[in-house]
Amino acid sequence: MSSATCSGRTSARPRSEELAWLAALGAIVLAPRIVQLAGPDAAIGLRGRELPSLCVVKAVTGRPCPSCGMTRGVLYMTRRDVRNAGRANRFAPLVFAAVCARALLAATRLARWARPEMVSAAGGTRTHKPLRAAAFETASFTNLDTAASGPSERF
Repeated sequence: MSSATCSGRTSARPRSEELAWLAALGAIVLAPRIVQLAGPDAAIGLRGRELPSLCVVKAVTGRPCPSCGMTRGVLYMTRRDVRNAGRANRFAPLVFAAVCARALLAATRLARWARPEMVSAAGGTRTHKPLRAAAFETASFTNLDTAASGPSERF
């Protein structure tokens, strides 16, 4: 668990959880370009071979579990094929939406971490500067320093 300040914000370092969510979404988006989908009830293929089912419940009982077809459904959602995603598993569109929402939250948290903080004059509370403002201030101070020194003062 990350450390929290008294204002309720998390620590300034990005958490590995946010990076993991972004990596998961990246893998989900790239997977349909690697595997072949023959249909909502067919097995997933890789290089012309069918991949085995990894469902333990289906292997033991012979009956599909509530999450059977979720991988195919999410893969269909990345291809924007909601009909086949729903046929593979009814909950696949909801799971895909939840993963995308969580990855978006992780991205915003990482973006907040990347922004520099400033202490406001009134009250001393910390606020975030927009990235453009921080870059402008850095460039302005650099330009002022070189402009103030001028060519005659350098020697």
